[in-house]
Amino acid sequence: MAKFFGVAIVMSGLLILLGYMGHHWGYWQLHFMDLALLGFFFLLTLLVHFINLGAVRESGQASVVMILLSMVIRLLLGGAFLLYLVYTNPVRTKIIVVEFFVLYTLFTAIEIYLVKKEIPS
Repeated sequence: MAKFFGVAIVMSGLLILLGYMGHHWGYWQLHFMDLALLGFFFLLTLLVHFINLGAVRESGQASVVMILLSMVIRLLLGGAFLLYLVYTNPVRTKIIVVEFFVLYTLFTAIEIYLVKKEIPS
């Protein structure tokens, strides 16, 4: 758990630094929505990681069902949050959607990799 939390914190910090540097160099505007999306994915991934770790420790067959269920929950909650962000700020729709899918992919890949390491061989 500590390893996952550390990786998620470091990755979030690097993404914030990348956003700040891009804003500083004039490539894009850093907006509050960007940080809200990053915070949302960090908290959602933390929640899903707890669910997946509990499932992996229980049993093999139930863990597969719980991992798939947690991915569906992540996708539904993420989609709802994406729709909310697009509704509240329609000017930045393209940027928000691209950021959403990049962050979704990054956080999901890290979460799957770290849960896979917890599965007993």
